[in-house]
Amino acid sequence: IKQVIIKRSDTNKWFAIFSVEKECSVRTKSKKMVGLDLGINHYIADTDGNMTKHPHILNKHLKKLGKFQRCFNRKVKGSNNRAKQRITIARVHEKIVNTRMDFLHKLSTKYIKKYGLIAVEDLDVKNMIENQRYNSRNKMDSSWSTFIKLLEYKAESAGVQLMKVDPKNTTQNCSICGKYIYKPLHMRTHNCPHCKTILDRDQNAAHNILQKAQQEVRQELPKLTPVKSRPLPTHPSSGQAHSLKQEAPSARVG
Repeated sequence: IKQVIIKRSDTNKWFAIFSVEKECSVRTKSKKMVGLDLGINHYIADTDGNMTKHPHILNKHLKKLGKFQRCFNRKVKGSNNRAKQRITIARVHEKIVNTRMDFLHKLSTKYIKKYGLIAVEDLDVKNMIENQRYNSRNKMDSSWSTFIKLLEYKAESAGVQLMKVDPKNTTQNCSICGKYIYKPLHMRTHNCPHCKTILDRDQNAAHNILQKAQQEVRQELPKLTPVKSRPLPTHPSSGQAHSLKQEAPSARVG
């Protein structure tokens, strides 16, 4: 044990958090590769054709939160009833966080166990929420950054390669011919007029993400340049090849 942190939650629950040092053994030996596209309609679309439904956990509790928040606002400031109502609201938020983390842990573990290389977009979620006002609540509820962090530390202990790629045009480009086809957000099907490819919008993006990761892997591999060889010279008397190394002449003393 390296460190112990004592923590109290907003619902007056106490936790002891231990930091320990442990040797991790590599478990995953899979050579399968997968590209993941994170979204709102479907939380994940991958290159194997799997679509994971978005849980929309916050939306399921909005009605209850609104009711409890209105009740909290009617309480007298500084009263015991207001303090009790605050804890009631905190319990709802705690349930939302726990349910979301349970979903993210199970989903990340599923991909870590199955694949040897996982490709995801290098998303700047904070910038997306601040600059793109539409769907901000759903983006925050998705917790994409948390999901990628879970993949990162689990991949490190399992021997899985996690690659983050540039998200530019992963949705708009065709994954088959590479042509740029603009699609507004409401258009959920990728229909390429050049190569006649028809795919779900998110699955097309997942294939582009994996292709970008494969290109980066190929670029990182060392390039082997063949060396031109020539036959070794042979000894005139024996006909056997002799070494080209010459010994330095010995110095004479005296």
